[in-house]
This record gives sequence, C-alpha cells and structure tokens, in this order.
Amino acid sequence: MSMFKQLVHHILTKLQQERTVSSVYHLLKGKKSGQTLEDVGMYQLHAFYHLLPKLKRSVYDEVIVALEQEHKIQRTEQGYILHEPYEGHYHFNGWIYRGKEHLFFERCVLVTQTLSHVKAQDMHFTPMVKSITTQQFVKQFLQAEHYHDNQLTTRWLTELKQALQHADLTEMMRVSFVYRLSGHALPGYTWQQLADAQKMSVLDMQIIFIESLHIMMQAKTPLLLALQKDCITSNFLTVSSRQTYEMLQLGYTLEQISQQRSLKINTIQDHIVEIARNVPGFSLQPYVQADTVRQVWEAVNAYQTFKLKTLQEILQLPYFELKLALTRKGE
Repeated sequence: MSMFKQLVHHILTKLQQERTVSSVYHLLKGKKSGQTLEDVGMYQLHAFYHLLPKLKRSVYDEVIVALEQEHKIQRTEQGYILHEPYEGHYHFNGWIYRGKEHLFFERCVLVTQTLSHVKAQDMHFTPMVKSITTQQFVKQFLQAEHYHDNQLTTRWLTELKQALQHADLTEMMRVSFVYRLSGHALPGYTWQQLADAQKMSVLDMQIIFIESLHIMMQAKTPLLLALQKDCITSNFLTVSSRQTYEMLQLGYTLEQISQQRSLKINTIQDHIVEIARNVPGFSLQPYVQADTVRQVWEAVNAYQTFKLKTLQEILQLPYFELKLALTRKGE
C-alpha cells in the first residue's frame, strides 16, 4: 500500500465512521471551516491538519476508490463503513507548522549552497531558492553568523548531522532530506528524480519528506532554531474568531458581537467553540454548566460516539452546548 493510501486509511480509522470520506480531504488541505476544525479537536487529528494544501481532489478520490476496491471501506449515503481499520505510526505536526516546514527547508537549502561555495571559494552561483524574501533572510542570517569564517560551516554540518541522527528518522527520510539539498557543483534531486530513485510516487516521496522535516525541526540546536523563525504557528484562531475573542475580552455579549459584526449568532457561537478549543484557560461557565459537560462525556463514553446528531437525540441539548462540552474532555 502506498504511503498516501496508508495515511488516508489511518485518518478514516481515527474518524470512527462518523464523518464522510471528504472530511479527510478537507483536513489534509487545511480547510478552516468550523466542521474541519471541530474534527481536528474531537478526533485528535492535529498531526495531519494542512499537511497537503496542494492536494488535488482527483488524486484523493483515486485513493478512496482503491480502498473501496480492496474492500477496506464502503461508502454510504451517510458516510462510510470501515471494513478493515488501519493504525499507522506518524511523526507529523501539521497543526503547528501548517506548510511552513517548506520555508524552513528552503532556508536550509540556501545556507548549505552558500557555505559550500564559500568553502570552494566560488561565490558566483545562482541561488537554488528563487524567493527574494528567503534570500534576504538567509543573507542576514549568514552575515550575523560571520559566514566567511570556516567555523560556521563546521557548526552547520555538525547540527545537520545531529538532526539527521534523530531516532525517529528512517533511512528513507534521511535520503529525502539530504538528496534535496544542493551544494557546489552538486544540484539537489528533483522530486521526480528522487521518486524514481526510490521506486515510489512523487506524492509518497513528498509525504516522507514532510515527516522528515517535522522530526528534524524538533532539534534545539542554535542554527536550526534560527532558521525556524516564523515557521511555527502560535495563534491557532482564524481571523474572524480572533476578532470575536478580542470583543469578548472587552466585555461584549454574543448578541452585541453579532450585531456589531453583522454576523449570525450561530457564527459567533462557532467562534466561541473555536476559542474554547484553542485558548488555554478559556471559561465555558457563561455558556454551559459543568454538570452538562459531565453528562455529555458520560454519553460519549457510554455510546462510543462524537456524532453530534446522536448525542443531541440522547441528551436533548442545544448543539452549541454540545460542541462546547466536547472541547473539554470531561472536565
């Protein structure tokens, strides 16, 4: 089974047959809809959010059809039936990086290329990274680190080797990282060249590469940390939810926020749910009682479901209170 098919199969297993097959596609693309963000929280899918923002729907649909043909899943009008679960082991952190791991790698490429040319005493080269912003960042980084000093090259190689020795990296992951780098008179592999060399699809190779970056970015060495500047998401709220949160802090009620922003009250309630999931210490007390939270989680455990429609039929609670309660894991 391909890496991508395994990944989709794993996420479908995590969703417990309670969503449609399209929900996995939206998750991997990093859709900012309330439903996708709720799925991330309820089913603990943070690792996979925004992993493949450029994923084509046609490519995704081909994998779903393949899983059906292999009798691993069966699509239904309500969603899907999982005939054969699959639990993989991954080291992604899409929720934190959201595609910015590629920016980190671009910086690594340009630092490596520059230092290799410094060592060869040949500074006439075309940067492998075309982004002017990245070029300026790396230029400032190298100047700050006194790049003409050979000690920087030694430090850089030491840190890369240390990161590449991480226990969670497979040999394929190391290959995907190293072969994409460029040096003096040694261009990095294209995706197609790398995929052909490893006898796999380009998409599978890219998935392995992304996982390698997520692991290597855990390294706490000075140079690698410096190249991660602005690559880590610290504010997890969407722009609209952030505006609602700011108004809440100023003392506005939900009704006042709805009127001021010309948004439906349901939209503001969705913002509250998003805030509850992502802002540590945010109190639910103004919107749902502690006893209600406890009842919701008793029902979740008794019926083994996060499906809002099912829980609503059981508890006869407003959807807003249900969603809020599910952000607290039984507190």
